[in-house]
Amino acid sequence: MSRGLIDEQSLADIQAGLESVEDVRLAALTLSPDFLGANFDPEVHIPVAAVCFHDCTELLAQTRYALFECLAHGRYYRTVVEPANPMTATFFERYYLDDAALRLYAAGEHLANAVILMLDLSDVQLAPYRKNNRVSQQAILAEYLKNECAGQNLTDQLTAFGSSADWRFTMNYRNRWVHEQPPTVAGMGIQYRRKLPWTVSKDKTKKFLAFGMGDEPEFQIGDLLPRILAAYRGFVGLVGGTLNEYFRILSEHGIERENGTITITLRL
Repeated sequence: MSRGLIDEQSLADIQAGLESVEDVRLAALTLSPDFLGANFDPEVHIPVAAVCFHDCTELLAQTRYALFECLAHGRYYRTVVEPANPMTATFFERYYLDDAALRLYAAGEHLANAVILMLDLSDVQLAPYRKNNRVSQQAILAEYLKNECAGQNLTDQLTAFGSSADWRFTMNYRNRWVHEQPPTVAGMGIQYRRKLPWTVSKDKTKKFLAFGMGDEPEFQIGDLLPRILAAYRGFVGLVGGTLNEYFRILSEHGIERENGTITITLRL
């Protein structure tokens, strides 16, 4: 185990500060694609969206665990151990924040696929929005909804969240982590950016080379944590809203959810 024990009150405080995923997880798990399929034609994809909600909420629960451990490790290494060990705290905080950002991206992809399936959208319908090298289902779906379903409740929810500052920050952080040099974070000793080591004066008459100094880190843990936490909280709400829309669609096909129980009126 990478940390020791912290007191029960601290654990309770951390738990209380993290949005619960229990409601959306349980709601997703009430959905079984084989039972839902009884009220749909064999070629209709709407029941398969249930599987995407299973996957999305499982990753969301994993994200919550990562954020919990980020906060717990920070508490342990900064306030419990003697002497305090801020570098180890930063290492583990960064580790779990990276993990949370990666899982949030994946959860976003699963949610986008859930929407595509619950709207029964075909590849032909989405093809015009795959241009410009878009590979993310989130981006493709957002463009489709903005152009084809403007003003609808689901469109408004998804596009508003997708353009929110905290989600964009978290996704940009994830994209750089995957495709470029991971952003540097203070507290980890000397670090270097992937850039030329020489500094040239504005008038280009002088050149400087600093030995053993490293480069200024881009972020503090305090910059990352509140943004990724906010993205997580907002995404939990978005999943809940999208599930409600799915239940509305199912109700049009004789499938109702009440008090956590699914009832199906068979259409034979």
